[in-house]
Amino acid sequence: MARALNASALLSRRLRIQSAGRSIVFFKCKEPKTRIPVDALMAILDGAEVKPAQRRDSVRFTCNGLETHIRMTDCDITTYDGLRLDQIISIRTDVPKLAELGLPLLGTVNAFAGLSALVRVGDGFTLASRMPLYRGEAAVPQYVHLIAWTALIQSVWLKQLAQWMTGLRREMPLPEIPFADDACLWGVADFRVVGDLLRARHLVTTDGEAGMTSEFPWEPGAMTAVLHQRTSLFELYATKHPFLGNGIICKLELPVAFDPEDVAVIAAGMNEGEINATDAAPFFGAWRPVQDTGRIAFVAFQPNLLRSIGMHPSMAMWSMARSSAAKQLLDDVAGCV
Repeated sequence: MARALNASALLSRRLRIQSAGRSIVFFKCKEPKTRIPVDALMAILDGAEVKPAQRRDSVRFTCNGLETHIRMTDCDITTYDGLRLDQIISIRTDVPKLAELGLPLLGTVNAFAGLSALVRVGDGFTLASRMPLYRGEAAVPQYVHLIAWTALIQSVWLKQLAQWMTGLRREMPLPEIPFADDACLWGVADFRVVGDLLRARHLVTTDGEAGMTSEFPWEPGAMTAVLHQRTSLFELYATKHPFLGNGIICKLELPVAFDPEDVAVIAAGMNEGEINATDAAPFFGAWRPVQDTGRIAFVAFQPNLLRSIGMHPSMAMWSMARSSAAKQLLDDVAGCV
């Protein structure tokens, strides 16, 4: 077992997760920037009848008694490998009534993550996601839908969470989300697409009717845990979410075991670092402890309504980048990996 990460060091630093091999420098250029089209975003939110209000670089709306805030921050940043970061989009819903939620229970709650993480901020909590937008992104139309529906789902998820925590219902009612009660809309062809994408990168990968798995190297040259090599395990499979209905879950488990007393703190610190990151993989999901192992895993759930925008290959690529960044982060903070 690896020695425990210093929990206080992790929480006391505003972590800036970087993709492996990247650094940030600032520049100014006259090339057209890539930004989220606010009119398209507003159209989706208007269609959901939440009465969004636009104010400069942000959009706000109230749903289920909670205010959700989408902020679009323009950037003037390039990375060491030549990518240009034009905008960072944050999606947050504040939840002050959960002020008494302790870290162990917070880890349990984030095990039910949808597309956001519940993170402590000051005296309260916020449900948060983050999307960096790089110059020339071809998937901006899909990202608009992902951002809009992530924002709309946040209050639904929190409403379901409140019912679960107060024990009002033993069986959760189906949420008011399109296609929630339909069978999973992803199938064998979708899992094969992701599998082929990762096999092309020489990763040990299997796929079938219900899902797929792949191993990402944690150490140089590592291929598979079967050979006693250290790899992160990536999984994508059909399931029914207790709060959000049917869809697919994305899971990335790191091959590092921490002191059981620290693992909830470490997962919470990773989530805090991710929502404050700049040049890092998009953050739609949450880090949480893996029960009885001392490990942490990143989990994200896409409900059926997102099948039409086809984000499953992107989730796989973001997970591969997240595995590499997590190793660098954990090693830099405590040298424990």
